Amino acid sequence: MTSPVEQQYPSPKALRRLVAAVVDIALHLAPAVAAMAALDSTGRILGPLAAFAAAFVLPVAVYAAASFIHRVVYQGRTHATIGKQLSGLRLIRTDNGTYPTARFLALWWLKAGVGAAMDAVFSGTASSSEGNTQVVTAVRGCDIDALHAAETLAAGPIRAGETT
Repeated sequence: MTSPVEQQYPSPKALRRLVAAVVDIALHLAPAVAAMAALDSTGRILGPLAAFAAAFVLPVAVYAAASFIHRVVYQGRTHATIGKQLSGLRLIRTDNGTYPTARFLALWWLKAGVGAAMDAVFSGTASSSEGNTQVVTAVRGCDIDALHAAETLAAGPIRAGETT
């Protein structure tokens, strides 16, 4: 089921979303893999148990940090992750069609990350326990621009001395 906001942007987006997700996951994984590679030679220094703990904790922490910076800070400023930008998509809220704020993205990131981790630990799956409640969606940037241009034209021309 699509929201009324999503119905305003009917362009097909499935392939674009897939490409964006693959790019974004690769961008989050790259620093974590680099951290694991950097720890590869420390097993002799730290000892086997400490090296194992560091090899698990550090990459997870690096992945989480990269994900937060990319999905909250960067996306909060540009309205899209790098993957979405390469695919021509922007993120909007499904309840009102506006761009999500950085605060909204941070809360959404925390809820998604903690929720998925808790589900994986307690139920053995990584799915959401709240169903498929979608609060944001990615739509084509050119569709947003076209809709805003049509709304501006429908409002009529701005005359000298008028403010909007």
